[in-house]
Amino acid sequence: MADSVVMTNEQLQLLLSGMRQIVVDESRRSSTPQMAVVPTAANFTKCHSRFAGKKDEDVEAFINAINIYKDCLSIADADALRGLPMLLDGQAAVWFQGSKSLLMDWEAALKALKHAFGRNLPPHKVFCELFSKSQGDGECTDKFVSSCRALLSQLPEDYPTLHERHKLDMIYGLLHRKIRTRVPRDQIKDFETLVTKARSVESDFIEGRKDPTPDTNRSHEKTRSKCSFCRSYGHVQSECRKLITKQSRMGLSESRPSPVESTQSGNQRSSSSTSTLTCYGCGTPGYVRSQCPKCKTQNLQPSRQAESTSTASAISSTELLAADFGGKSLRPLLRITVHDLTGLAYVDSGAGSSIAGQRLYNYFMSIGLPYTKSNMRLVLADGNPRELPVLLFPTVVRFHESAIPVQFIAVPEHLESKT
Repeated sequence: MADSVVMTNEQLQLLLSGMRQIVVDESRRSSTPQMAVVPTAANFTKCHSRFAGKKDEDVEAFINAINIYKDCLSIADADALRGLPMLLDGQAAVWFQGSKSLLMDWEAALKALKHAFGRNLPPHKVFCELFSKSQGDGECTDKFVSSCRALLSQLPEDYPTLHERHKLDMIYGLLHRKIRTRVPRDQIKDFETLVTKARSVESDFIEGRKDPTPDTNRSHEKTRSKCSFCRSYGHVQSECRKLITKQSRMGLSESRPSPVESTQSGNQRSSSSTSTLTCYGCGTPGYVRSQCPKCKTQNLQPSRQAESTSTASAISSTELLAADFGGKSLRPLLRITVHDLTGLAYVDSGAGSSIAGQRLYNYFMSIGLPYTKSNMRLVLADGNPRELPVLLFPTVVRFHESAIPVQFIAVPEHLESKT
């Protein structure tokens, strides 16, 4: 038999009042209506992508970004279309206000946005722009390939789909030669392989530039002489014709050193001491014949004598007009006439062509003598052959009663040279 519970009258009243309060609270809770939780629809409120329609903005990138955001949040097309104006600024927002009545669905809105602010190149323009590109020397292959593939993605939707192999052939031909040399085409199956191998090649080039291998043979190469006055290669300062011409115009002595020559380095002095340049008129070392002071002095008297002597015949003229250079040999002079200009010419100069000096060149230009432009390989007094632009003047040289057709060659870059 269970034990009976014994309580006082006061305890019984407290128990009854507590049970009565519980019943009242339960009745109140059941009579109060519960609020239904309605889930809110997803929208573009927290999307950070914006488009203003500027020239430097890419509408394709903007469309891709909002499409990804829409798919991740499962936004309905109708809600996305209503929230699209929140993502547009500036000119793009103005465009949407004028075109929203024509945008019936989400796909139509994106297509119209792309048509209004995209490039919309026809297929032939896309290919022209693609094939006009070429990878630069320091341009990353990864970025170059990505830009080319992005350009191909601008082909119209109704254009036949290009095979991946065809795209790979197009872009591979635009790569830098150093990449194509080290990454053969037959080893490339897809773009991922191409980028991986190209990165390896570029890494080798970067390491080679940071840690170049010293060339031991280069130190033994013979240094090329350079003039410290005119900064040209092939001769030293003591052989510089420009310096000699400048000194002669200023009335300086040939033996007086110039300020530039006094600061000449030891290497240039050793180079000038081994020079074999000599005057071909009198044999004086260190001068060309046109700048030789000895030949100039000896040529002065025969020239004056020739101008003052009247010629009776061709034989007597040849005997009288002769210049003696250094006692080696006589150089006969003949009086010739070119149009209305009269002067003296060497008979045995040994030249294969006739060079027009500055005076003759100016005379030809003043009378408007026709000429033709050409390029000719000439060997100057420093012994170095050069490709120079020349002017060819065909004319007639008169000697007594004879007329000889001659083509004079003028070198505009060297008009101050003696001929």
